[in-house]
Amino acid sequence: MKISKLLSTEQKVKALSHVLSHPNEEIRVRKIAASLHLSPSFVSNLLVMLRKNQILRNSKVALANPQARVLKMFLNISTLSELLPAMKKAVNFRGMGLYGSWANGTNMETSDVDLWLKMDKIPTIEQQARLSRLVREKLGAEPSIIYLTPEMLRELNGKDPVFYSSLRNSFLLEGEFID
Repeated sequence: MKISKLLSTEQKVKALSHVLSHPNEEIRVRKIAASLHLSPSFVSNLLVMLRKNQILRNSKVALANPQARVLKMFLNISTLSELLPAMKKAVNFRGMGLYGSWANGTNMETSDVDLWLKMDKIPTIEQQARLSRLVREKLGAEPSIIYLTPEMLRELNGKDPVFYSSLRNSFLLEGEFID
């Protein structure tokens, strides 16, 4: 399957995003069509493509399929990238990364969005709340944001090298990496 075919129109991206962001729900053509204001035949044709490529199995998203996870990863990162200007306005950071289920394409409806921000200093509680609210409202997911100064990164590397390593393997969304 050509991924570009699935992403070729705004309507396909909209429907694909909806399907992939609800991996535990049973996929129903009319329900998706009604909620997205798309024709049932359009949604049906897209679902046929997804079934043919085993992205859907038994009317549910097949997260065991690497193509399904890659599509989810792409859509997750694309959605977060659109938020970057507003996020940067809420809190000034030197770098931002995504890790956890949103980074590897296994996020479910109840998954939180794991982000790290490299900063010169920790933002105020008001700035943190503003950023969390922005992410929650735009993504419909609870954010889990770690604010990291250079000193905190050195300490984390010494005290919890396994977690530090997981952050080093995260997806860089913007700016500087953690080391």
